Amino acid sequence: MIARNWRFAGLRFGAALGLLAGCVVAVGGCGGATKPTVAKLTPFTDEDAHHFDNGADFISDPDAFEGQWADDWSAELDNRVGRADVVAAITVHTVRQDLDPNRDVTYRLQVDVKNEMFGRVEDHLLLTSRHEDAGFETIEGHHKQLLDHNFVMFVKWKERNGDVVPRWHLSSASGPMVRKVESLLEIRRKTTGARK
Repeated sequence: MIARNWRFAGLRFGAALGLLAGCVVAVGGCGGATKPTVAKLTPFTDEDAHHFDNGADFISDPDAFEGQWADDWSAELDNRVGRADVVAAITVHTVRQDLDPNRDVTYRLQVDVKNEMFGRVEDHLLLTSRHEDAGFETIEGHHKQLLDHNFVMFVKWKERNGDVVPRWHLSSASGPMVRKVESLLEIRRKTTGARK
């Protein structure tokens, strides 16, 4: 009886190891464990921290603003487009909420890159928004709306604890927004000579 139980436990342990190995391979294959490949790391400034806030907006028509709102929003978008290492059309396919021992929440967004508009990036990228990030509340308040939503992603790479991580902002990929971003990117290419 004891030998039979040990044999059964061994089979269960072996099956669990097999499942674990399969999960690790699946995560690696899906891009969950990949590190970003960055050709050149540029300085990350306090101004960058404002524009790449690890948050999102759902503004569909950038021309709907008037007065000071329009000026502020336009300047912010100009800076994001002008300072980003990567601009890409993406879809958010997974939003995960983690709770640490201090009960602080972190959101992790797994995104699929549909189109590189500027710069190079992997097909799948993990974006993180922590409670101390300026854009955290925009994720916390809308994390259900993020799923399967199309966005323009602006990324500025930053070194953090020896790793290179994306600092980012997502803007709703409406027709007017995409056209505005493409127009600003064209100006950036002409001004800097960048090919993409």
